[in-house]
Amino acid sequence: MVAAIVALSLTSTFGAQVVITNDPNTTIRNAASDGAERVCVLPARIPLWAVDKQGKWFKVQLHPALSGWVFEDSVKATGQHEQPAKAVVGKIDTGLWEGGEKLVLPMSRAAAFRIIPRMNPSHLAVQVFDSALDSAACGETKGRYLLSNIKPSTPGAGWTQVDLDVKAPALLGYMAHYEDGKSLVVEVKEGLADSRVEGKIICLDPGHGGPDSGAIGSGGTMEKTVNLAVGKRTAELLRRAGAEVVMTHDTDRQVGPEGCNQAQELEARVQVGIKAGADLFLSIHNNCAGGNCSIGGTEAYYYSAFSKPLAADILDAVSYALGSKRRWVNPAVFHILRCTDCPRALVECLYISNPAEEQEMAKPQFVERAAEGIIGGIRQYLEYAAGTSKGQPRGSAPIPAGAAGP
Repeated sequence: MVAAIVALSLTSTFGAQVVITNDPNTTIRNAASDGAERVCVLPARIPLWAVDKQGKWFKVQLHPALSGWVFEDSVKATGQHEQPAKAVVGKIDTGLWEGGEKLVLPMSRAAAFRIIPRMNPSHLAVQVFDSALDSAACGETKGRYLLSNIKPSTPGAGWTQVDLDVKAPALLGYMAHYEDGKSLVVEVKEGLADSRVEGKIICLDPGHGGPDSGAIGSGGTMEKTVNLAVGKRTAELLRRAGAEVVMTHDTDRQVGPEGCNQAQELEARVQVGIKAGADLFLSIHNNCAGGNCSIGGTEAYYYSAFSKPLAADILDAVSYALGSKRRWVNPAVFHILRCTDCPRALVECLYISNPAEEQEMAKPQFVERAAEGIIGGIRQYLEYAAGTSKGQPRGSAPIPAGAAGP
């Protein structure tokens, strides 16, 4: 009872105010916890209306029907107690960028936003919070060649949505940023010209490395060693096929600067793929079930919906090549997967905590088979992404019965 009264007192004394994001990847969550679901991830210098604070978390009102929580270290309190006027979205335009076509939303000020991808057909919904639609922005906007059916609307009070179709067999990535501090620009990648591996930019990320050994099997096998061997052999075979391969690391080392924390290390790996302009990104791992040595098999993970086909194709091909149990393809909030610049997937080839599978990893043919499986999955995905696949859409295979998740 006393704790409840204290909490109520703290809430009642908080004065609503403007806070500004100061982290380039400021995460808004649906509860005051690091493990809570993400509502959106924002760039720096976005004003937010904080209406409450619990511990080190600010509660921010995104629009009348949607609120979220942001950690205090990610924002700067301004002490401004007057809520900013709604951002006004002006006449929508499109333009070209080196990788495809961009949507341009001129606005009176920067505002929080999120982008929701949909598949079959490829579609993006851009939601701008704490905003209103100018009369000049009403009606459909014509795209240049990749974007079409660009339609703004106000689905609810206090926010705007812009829907657009992407004229490509598959959505291959998008990135958003503000230009001049108040024009929201969404850059959408164009479709693949063909399904060949040749000429594609593929980023491979062998999991762990340097001081981070990853999991260690009962026989002493270190995950980082296996991951790196598979990654290097995969890169070698892809280069023979004409691909441009970029590895986050090809020696036993960390990727981030000395003394960096885990989040900084993972972000350094993400940035390797972004800077390379990768067509796809794959992180290579081997799993661990702790003390349960009976669990085995192959798994794959993705974050954005448009990355699921890549994860599914990698899972199918790797499990087939290794003769392992196909466990599942599941969504996951792994840092390495969250960027939307290109399709991103993570594969867990086998379980290093399973003695039999650890022994398989020690055999010379394991690395070869795992690499061939990864390349087979990449080839299948490229056929799907280029629209030349003759089978059903990738990523639609059912999860085996009894596979409840990690």
